[in-house]
Amino acid sequence: MTILIDTSGSVGHVAVAAAAAESLRSDLELMLVGDQHQISQWLAEVGYDPAHLEVCHAPVGVSQAARKLEEIGGGALVTAAPSEEVVAAARTQMTLLEGAKPALCAVYPTARRRGDRQDPFVLILDVGASFEASDTDLYTYARMGAAYASRVSRNHRPKVAVLAQEIAGLWGPAAAVEALSRLEADTNMDCVGAVGGNEVCYGASDVIVTSGFVGNTVARLLEGVGEVARQVAESAQDSSVRWRMAYKVVEPELNSMLAFTDWKEYGGAPLLGYDKPVLVADPTADVEALQRAIRLAAKAIRLDVVGAVAKGLGAA
Repeated sequence: MTILIDTSGSVGHVAVAAAAAESLRSDLELMLVGDQHQISQWLAEVGYDPAHLEVCHAPVGVSQAARKLEEIGGGALVTAAPSEEVVAAARTQMTLLEGAKPALCAVYPTARRRGDRQDPFVLILDVGASFEASDTDLYTYARMGAAYASRVSRNHRPKVAVLAQEIAGLWGPAAAVEALSRLEADTNMDCVGAVGGNEVCYGASDVIVTSGFVGNTVARLLEGVGEVARQVAESAQDSSVRWRMAYKVVEPELNSMLAFTDWKEYGGAPLLGYDKPVLVADPTADVEALQRAIRLAAKAIRLDVVGAVAKGLGAA
């Protein structure tokens, strides 16, 4: 299997370092895509196995990486380019699965473990592939997300929920309510109903579907929760000796919580709906996070996630 690693964007040198490190520990076939001269300079600074790491000169950006992925006819793409650029590249360069609606996913850890792998992550989609979503789109997201979770987490019957809210006795938005009705009627799905924004972290569901605008807003809010907790605690310790002593006591636990809620533990977020796996890492990803993304991309190929998504869409 060939994993393409996009080196465009602000962390190109990090992507090169991650691929180099991974080439020394695994037998994956890795391909760095980007400006060959720049990549060669970065490779000169690290150790790597040339038998498992090659360079493809494509200096334009992630769109060239997506095009190369289509050209080789297999494999997966790992990129830390801005998500909007990745979505645009996939739309113009890759093949959409029949019946699919592209969805960018986010992952967030909860206390509840799920599947044979005891995976703590809930999958939220869409978080930015498009702004609006009809009831059909949300229904499609649910089927794609469930198929992904069933393979990657070995969660054989993922619990699916729709992000919705009750206001003055009425549930909305309308598309979410209609999608919920369709999911509840689908015997192939384990629909657990609607969840509000305050329930995302509880972990009652494994897959949560919503429009891209709402999903992106929720994902960004969740990303900041742990860091805000740290800032509040650090600020409080400056107010008195008592707070300073208390902070020293809770600091190890706080650091553990931040590590648990860190997206780097997962590596990358999948862009579902296309004929090849695409993993999107954060634009500020470090080497460890990108290595995890590379391994997750390899797992997606090995477990035939794309095939599972296509099958899920066909069962709709």
